[in-house]
Amino acid sequence: MLVYIVDNLILKRKMEQKLVDWRTSPKRGALIINGARQIGKSTIVKNFGKQHYKSFIEINFIEKPEYRKAFDGNLDAETIIFNLSAMKLGNFIKGETLIFFDEIQKCPNARTACSHPKIRRCQHVAFGSRRWLSLF
Repeated sequence: MLVYIVDNLILKRKMEQKLVDWRTSPKRGALIINGARQIGKSTIVKNFGKQHYKSFIEINFIEKPEYRKAFDGNLDAETIIFNLSAMKLGNFIKGETLIFFDEIQKCPNARTACSHPKIRRCQHVAFGSRRWLSLF
């Protein structure tokens, strides 16, 4: 049991440092986090988002399948932000909002939109099979 705790602490420190490096990188874009289930990935990202951003928004496509509608139609950043804003998910502060896409594999249009070059002004990380976060 002690080895498991030590391993989790090492994972947590490494992941936190990667998130800080990503946040400060001038070439930031999509950040994809893969890993075993139930090891604390989501918790680390949530804590990071709340500590390092003025606004943190979590979108879980399994718990709230209606969020998929934000990715219907045009997949440009302005349309997506408008659609998400209409869903009253929180404040979108340019450069200070981190959006956490959980279970993104359930919304193929979100995956497509987040990987599009025109969305480079956003930071995003996705979880699920793949997990994404976005900074607008």
